[in-house]
Amino acid sequence: MDKKSFALVKEIQKALSIFEPIEDDEARMIWLEIPRGTAEEWKDFEDMHDQYAESDIASYRKALVEEYPYEKRWFFLVTSTYRENTFLKISDRVHEYVIFTNRNLDGKEYAHDMSWFLEPLLHLVKQRVAEITKNPEAYNQHIDEDLPYRQRFGRIKSRFLNKIIPEGKLVVKDQEYCIQVMKELIRREEVYASVKEGERIDWEKEGVPAPFDTMSIRRFCKYYRLADTIFWKDSHYERAKEAVSIEDDVEYYQDHGLHNAIGDLNLDSEEDFKSFACDHYGELGLSRTNVRASQYYAGGKWIVTLGVSYSSYVDKALEIAVALYESGAPFVFHDAENLLHILEETGTVRISAFTFHDYLKGDDDEGVISVPYIEDCDKEGELTRQQYDDIVRYAEWEPNDKVAIDKHIPLDDPVYHLIRDEVNESITLSEIRKRIEKKYDCYLGVAQKSGYSGYYHVGALRNRQMSARIEDIYYPTFNEAMKALILSIKVLEQDTNDNRTE
Repeated sequence: MDKKSFALVKEIQKALSIFEPIEDDEARMIWLEIPRGTAEEWKDFEDMHDQYAESDIASYRKALVEEYPYEKRWFFLVTSTYRENTFLKISDRVHEYVIFTNRNLDGKEYAHDMSWFLEPLLHLVKQRVAEITKNPEAYNQHIDEDLPYRQRFGRIKSRFLNKIIPEGKLVVKDQEYCIQVMKELIRREEVYASVKEGERIDWEKEGVPAPFDTMSIRRFCKYYRLADTIFWKDSHYERAKEAVSIEDDVEYYQDHGLHNAIGDLNLDSEEDFKSFACDHYGELGLSRTNVRASQYYAGGKWIVTLGVSYSSYVDKALEIAVALYESGAPFVFHDAENLLHILEETGTVRISAFTFHDYLKGDDDEGVISVPYIEDCDKEGELTRQQYDDIVRYAEWEPNDKVAIDKHIPLDDPVYHLIRDEVNESITLSEIRKRIEKKYDCYLGVAQKSGYSGYYHVGALRNRQMSARIEDIYYPTFNEAMKALILSIKVLEQDTNDNRTE
């Protein structure tokens, strides 16, 4: 941005500074409700609407509703600072977002004038902040009650979801057999993982296939082909159908693999396999489903592995896992526990506003869905209103970030202990943190617990590098976690000559 635009961003950040941070990097957030506006307002705005709207106002009204079907949209606005960089992000949590920053990655000079947007935004933010500060609890209640579920995060037990949307349930031919295979694969992974390097194991007694002493391109291609032919067997692509007729596994891989530059590599050399096994060498299509060979298990011996990233491919991954299991190969399926939960309906499905990458996460994760805006229910391809209502009722929704006034801390509070001699009047915890960082040339950070918005544990970042000391204690707000971190700090030594502090 140019200097004028950046000054407006700093003003927006200043307007939000009355609130407590919600997470690290001095991040503060509010929700903005933006009305669609009128056709007259839209007509006067320089936009691309002229390409499909006639000059009469009736045409603009029709085009406006088609282009912007919702009478009101919700956007969250968050400001943050990292080192010398300031950020302003605006997003609907679904697909639309924009970030304004003074951070310059390539060193070139830019002078984007965004004041036409930031000036009215600053006015809107100041107006909204003034309303919120009169009654923060009323604002928090309004967000809890009225924020569309399309823009929220939560979880729902899969057994409930499968009853609500039965067509989404994973259906397999022999479910009991697949369940037994997944349980056996979980057991086998535990066996392989328990073996230390150099340890002698009676693999037959352990009931698992013996790992390979060496791995080669030729051997890997055998298992890659087994998996890949299953992945593509229902494909309408002619190339996929033609590849099945290729007799040699290595030739098949060279025709069908993503990383097919084998060149002059020795097909039976372990060293050449290691040179070959890079990047996406084992990925099936562009699915993020990967067949690989690994030395991580079995005391450094070789194991065939399978991992699926996207829940949309769990059906294929299950079929491939069963085939690799039946092949007799030493095999580890990284997502066996996830698939077991899916088959037995004992896990949960994440509800996310953004599901482009529908990753499997966690041991009980069965995938991810999103719910539509309530206005879109019963439209083609969307949930019915009854399905929507049932999901909202049975889901466990993550709490929304709460707004609270960032109050001054009384001078007799022990949180001042690192800057006691420098403070004559009460200040906020944010200001205390800044002064500590400046005085001791350090950076204080609080990490958020993964998966739970609003619950934090303390971690120390010293000299902008992560410390090994992380306390497994949880706090309901960012400020409480930061205060605990500051109270835990002890200055052991300070060299005033070179300003180093331990």
